[in-house]
Amino acid sequence: MPRLPSRLWLMAAALPVGVALVVMALAAPRPARHAEADWEAGRALFIRNCVTCHGPDGRGDTVEGKRLAIVDLTARVPKRSDDDLRNTIQNGAMGMRGYDFTESEMTRLLGFLRTMGDIGAGYAVFAQNCLTCHGPDGKAQTTKGLANKAADLTMAIPRRTDAQLRTVIESGKELMPAWKALLSEKQRAQVVRYIKTLPPPRTPPQ
Repeated sequence: MPRLPSRLWLMAAALPVGVALVVMALAAPRPARHAEADWEAGRALFIRNCVTCHGPDGRGDTVEGKRLAIVDLTARVPKRSDDDLRNTIQNGAMGMRGYDFTESEMTRLLGFLRTMGDIGAGYAVFAQNCLTCHGPDGKAQTTKGLANKAADLTMAIPRRTDAQLRTVIESGKELMPAWKALLSEKQRAQVVRYIKTLPPPRTPPQ
């Protein structure tokens, strides 16, 4: 039997190792990264099913939420595991009925809920820095907002991507000051998360 050159022996010996590494790489769990489209889909599910009690930002600051003493999801969700949240959503709790979401819907809803901590932090930053002009509902119907012709966020947000919203916050626009030097990158991202939960206008912008 002819002997193989040493180089071919090395290549043959390395082949099973290479195959094993490829298999391991494909099987390895990837970090959960909820794409923006999935986040929007999760938010849509939340708005359609949960907003009456929990409110669009999850803080439970609605008439029905106050009546039922609904928990503030921005504080509660970060402390709960996905399994706990899944169980509560499926089976209900404390007057909340259970929901029969598909696995895909549940994954997207959990992805949205996982940003509740950022939404709560974004609300705090918004309330401290943006409320005077944009108002609590984002419609800019405050004295200063009307005087400065501040943007109605419920009309402006659906037209812009997250990156565009961050750019406006960082650089300012017209009479709105630039916030890049005043807010950290994380705070700016949290504000974007919060303002995207503001209720949309009754008539969507064209």
